[in-house]
Amino acid sequence: MRKSVPTKDEHGDVIMTKRYVQALCEEEDQYSNPAFNTKLYLNSKAFGKIENLDEYTAVEGLWLQCNFIKKIEGISHMLQLKFLFLQNNMIRSMEGLESLSQLVRLDLSDNRIRKVECVSALHELKDLIMANNELSHTEDLVELRAVAGSLTFLNVSRNLIELDERLLPFLGEFVHLASLEFQGNPAVNQIRYYRKKLIGTLEQISYLDNKSISGSERRFAEAFVKGGQQAEDAERAKYTTEQQAKRNQEKESQRGYYMKVNERMKRAVAQMRAECQDEKIRALQRKEELTKRKTIFHNIGLENRRGCRERNELKLKKVVKDLARLYEQFGANLPENYPLSRYSYLVLSPDEYASSILKQENMVVTPTIRKPATMSVPPLTHQSSAPIPASPLSRSSFSTGEDAKAPEFVWNKSIEGEISRLLQKHAFDFAKVHQELVKLHPECGMTQGELQRKWAAVEMQRYRAKPQPGRKAVTTKPK
Repeated sequence: MRKSVPTKDEHGDVIMTKRYVQALCEEEDQYSNPAFNTKLYLNSKAFGKIENLDEYTAVEGLWLQCNFIKKIEGISHMLQLKFLFLQNNMIRSMEGLESLSQLVRLDLSDNRIRKVECVSALHELKDLIMANNELSHTEDLVELRAVAGSLTFLNVSRNLIELDERLLPFLGEFVHLASLEFQGNPAVNQIRYYRKKLIGTLEQISYLDNKSISGSERRFAEAFVKGGQQAEDAERAKYTTEQQAKRNQEKESQRGYYMKVNERMKRAVAQMRAECQDEKIRALQRKEELTKRKTIFHNIGLENRRGCRERNELKLKKVVKDLARLYEQFGANLPENYPLSRYSYLVLSPDEYASSILKQENMVVTPTIRKPATMSVPPLTHQSSAPIPASPLSRSSFSTGEDAKAPEFVWNKSIEGEISRLLQKHAFDFAKVHQELVKLHPECGMTQGELQRKWAAVEMQRYRAKPQPGRKAVTTKPK
């Protein structure tokens, strides 16, 4: 887009042509059609006159500050205009605002206006800024009474307004005024207690000279306006008393709050302690219950072991009776001091225990004696001199060590290899391994329990001999 070149008049001011205004709208991303634009930014363009804006009928905001405008004209058709900025121009009169009834904010600061006029039709006006103009007396502001019901912000600072008897009553007529800027006028130095008097006069004001007004300041100012310095001092004393009472009340409320908090904390601590005590009691009860259960289980175990011992003793007595019956069959007596181990029956079956007893007599027998009447017993010392009848069984099954010695069973590496092979074959079933080992080596007098204990000792020796990380290998011979 080609930038438009402005046209100037004989005084050097830029002429506000339609084409130039349209080009400025396009530069500001506005519509090219004038009827669609609601904002016009024509500030700082050195315009000397407002003209050629008849097509802009929908404008709500117009920025014309920082130009060389000398008169307000050419905007009477903008009936929807709400914001008008004309500061920093050369305007001397406020004529031309009569038709702008929707105007909300009007900025005419830094101009040459000497009197407020033509604002009676601005019923919606809320903000009026006329700082740094040439206003000098209260009479120059009388026209503002027409907008006193709607005006909330008035800035007449840095003018030439002097004090007279009508100034403070006049300012008191603006009942809805929330902010007033009046500094920079000669009347500020002429009014004694300027801030107090203005605050006491304007009841609804919240900001004076761009400084907020607190509640206490308003109370003191109103008391000063009504009764002077004594009334203000009395009001200050009253305010101090109220504040002290308020602080005391706050302290009491805080104390009550903290007392409630402490009570809640105490109740919570007491509840926690009670819960801990209950938990401790429950823990002791559980401990006692566990102790009782352990005692019951221990007693049950003792009873089981006692019953097992009694049953084994009965079996042992039966074996001894069978042995005595065998001895009596052949005319012999069982020795009175027969070596009986106290704990052997706990690890051996009755048959195995009987075999171990006969081995102590230097005899070799088969591990089972379920039919003692059909078994042959070797000749022992008997009472009669009659010859012992011949046994129907072979002597090799039951013979003394003097007549025939059975080959000894020697545990060596080959036996360990055979046992390892049999364990793999029978899936570590020691009962089957023991049966097959007895078949292969009849001279093996080991029981299944002895075989298991012996093999466990061999495995432990191998484990100890195997080097482990962090320790040296230990080689020991099995006992």
